[in-house]
Amino acid sequence: MKIVQILCAATLIFAGCSSTKESNRKTLRVALCKEPPTIDTRKSGDTLSSVLHFLLNCGFTRITENNEVANDLAESIDISDDGLTYIFTLKDTYWSDGSQITAADFEENWKTVLSPDFPAPNVQMFYCIINAKKAKEGSCAIDEVGIKALDSKRLKVSLHTPTPFFLQLTAFCPFFPMKNSSDGKHISSGPFVLEKWDHNNQLLFSANPKYHNHKKVGVDNLELLIVENEGTALKMFEQGELDYVGGCMCALPIDLVGQYIRDKKASIKPLASTARIYFNTTVPPFHNRKIRKAISLALDRDEIIQALAPLPVQPATGVIPPMLKRIGATPPVIEGDAKALFLEGLKEEGLESMPEIDLLYPNNEINNKVVQVAQEQLRKNLGIIIHLDGLDFKHYVQRLIGRDYMMAEGKWVSQFNDPINILSCFENSEDMMNIPSWENSRYQKKLNKSAYVKSPMERLLLLERAEQIISDELPICPLFHSNDYYILSPKVNNVYICSTRPPEWKEQGED
Repeated sequence: MKIVQILCAATLIFAGCSSTKESNRKTLRVALCKEPPTIDTRKSGDTLSSVLHFLLNCGFTRITENNEVANDLAESIDISDDGLTYIFTLKDTYWSDGSQITAADFEENWKTVLSPDFPAPNVQMFYCIINAKKAKEGSCAIDEVGIKALDSKRLKVSLHTPTPFFLQLTAFCPFFPMKNSSDGKHISSGPFVLEKWDHNNQLLFSANPKYHNHKKVGVDNLELLIVENEGTALKMFEQGELDYVGGCMCALPIDLVGQYIRDKKASIKPLASTARIYFNTTVPPFHNRKIRKAISLALDRDEIIQALAPLPVQPATGVIPPMLKRIGATPPVIEGDAKALFLEGLKEEGLESMPEIDLLYPNNEINNKVVQVAQEQLRKNLGIIIHLDGLDFKHYVQRLIGRDYMMAEGKWVSQFNDPINILSCFENSEDMMNIPSWENSRYQKKLNKSAYVKSPMERLLLLERAEQIISDELPICPLFHSNDYYILSPKVNNVYICSTRPPEWKEQGED
């Protein structure tokens, strides 16, 4: 058995932030575009909830600003030579209520995720563990799953196949332990404690003195102010009422933030993100591949991008963002005659014309621009009448998960740095995150084979072939890959908050 000792640097180092005359305590004020759906790490599948999880919780490992895996709560990680057994040994770490964090906390929470009646959007991430999928389906007992606390500090995890990205999985929030007090109040393992949640208004956090790296957290209070209007958030920033706007936390007006980008006053970070259109393949006419492909070919991605200028985006023909692909990999190809395919698809469905279609989307400025351009392109190029249905985020997600839609536009941000995070969503039609409810046996074989090959390069090539199958079948239509952009107060240095790893904040003058 090999021992993995991953470098454990400080998770959070905060900049000097705003303060008041009444107090010298440092406070960082951040705009949040909407109410996060949940504080429960096991139940979330959205970016805003993930932001909260990384503020309040942590796990065995974490992802650094260089996209590398580092130990967090783990003192050491032992991996068997065949890559099938992991033993995580905890440091002496404590919950915010002073009780010790134990291996049993992890076992209990992971097995809760795998309980058949527990709603867990990201449960497929656990399926590399022995009997995890069977337990979720109710075909084996939960005690047969390969998760076992050996003692208070050691957790043994047994996988049914080598999983080279498993330590990246343990750095993502569904794998963090959860704990609530008897009165239901959240107890933290991470850098902050939630002091107050004034719903649809603000969330107030204070530094967690029990956090194992608390001495490196140089801010006392964090305020997330819910500001639904993009223009209002930017105005509050310019008036000194906010220290951080943008990124995954809050969209900004394209025309106004564009000047910040042109003047190089906005920060831009690479992001594994893709805007896409989902087709509900369980309903006609979108169970027809030719109709889906015709729509994809009829969309001019360059024109869509022009409507978003000067935001840092690039056209997409595949579902995997460039930062997750191997060096030298080429994008998937989508070929064909849109009009001819469209007519063939209609004939196969016994239709003389396309029925009018509702296009569901989360209502904000960027999505409004995207769907309006797409609406006109499909009218002009294929004669399809599209009705736009913009919803608040909560009801949008409910409609997607309930498969209560025909077409839907949205954005996916990869939750860990491996293409399998995106590709695995489309493996089984019944999975909650398989929004198109699409399934393909050739695709499944590629993903299954990729789990067993020993060569990293061969594995990536198999995943690229799987991505090409999606580009051939098009249960989703990729539109563009985007980067993160945000604006900081001059009082704050090198701050970045995202939904896939702990925040990065450095003190003034620090390299």
